[in-house]
Amino acid sequence: MTILLTFMLGLSAALAAAAFYWKYLADEADLADFSTAKKMLQLSLPFGLAISCCLVRQNYVSCSLLACDLAFFSFLSLLATSDAFENSYLTVLLLPPLVLAFSRHLFLPLNPAGSLSALLLLFLLAGLAFLEKMGSGDVWFYAIIAAALSPLAATRTLLAGCLLCLLINLTDWRLHEPLPFLPYLFVGLGIQALIF
Repeated sequence: MTILLTFMLGLSAALAAAAFYWKYLADEADLADFSTAKKMLQLSLPFGLAISCCLVRQNYVSCSLLACDLAFFSFLSLLATSDAFENSYLTVLLLPPLVLAFSRHLFLPLNPAGSLSALLLLFLLAGLAFLEKMGSGDVWFYAIIAAALSPLAATRTLLAGCLLCLLINLTDWRLHEPLPFLPYLFVGLGIQALIF
């Protein structure tokens, strides 16, 4: 019963993030367009599953931490939704997840496992972003996950996102247009929460 409620909570958070995107951020959003609404729902389902997997894996000792995590994952879903439709997102959208990432540590101790390797990987990703081989939003997403959850979780998220992207492109389960990498990273976050 708890898992079903958590799934519904995660799905509603992803749908709320998608609805917020369409209502306030998309300039040319036309919800009457069926293909746009269909794509929004197609993205909300895996994003909702990712949020649910992340929420189920946490052992919540307080409602404050649950509310903090729900807001955190909802903002990450908003970043991924915005990136999926526009190949970018507003930089100001990074502020709430950063604040929520550090506020999690008011409730939970820091987990330094894998910090050195994650820091080296972060410098490598930043170098790729500087050379314009990778988007800087992916690097920020990696840094936010490392700050909020753990450096090891961020590395596993990157690995799961890469494997998911590779699997989808090799099996030709393509959507009608290519997606940027951030939505794969967000679903990879749910996969790593489910597996590890």
